[in-house]
Amino acid sequence: MLAWRRSWIAKNEGGPANRPDWPRPPLRVTPPGQPGGERIAKREAFYEIELRDWQEHAWVCRVPPERWQQLRVGMRFRMPVDRFGTANCPDMVQSNL
Repeated sequence: MLAWRRSWIAKNEGGPANRPDWPRPPLRVTPPGQPGGERIAKREAFYEIELRDWQEHAWVCRVPPERWQQLRVGMRFRMPVDRFGTANCPDMVQSNL
């Protein structure tokens, strides 16, 4: 019995100036019913920003596409971080400091 399974993941990265574009991976094509063929599966898109503090601690937060379009490199933000170093991304606000 032949079954589809994930063998690898393709992804693209960019910044606000880049138009989002789906990866176009080279697919292995085989005759119907033969094992080894590849296909594009479900696509998933999300927007993430990486935030760093002055000590180079880094956090990654997901943001909606509308907010992503408003962001620029070098913008400053404030957000609560708990004693374990976990950031509370929904409470992130722009800072003028």
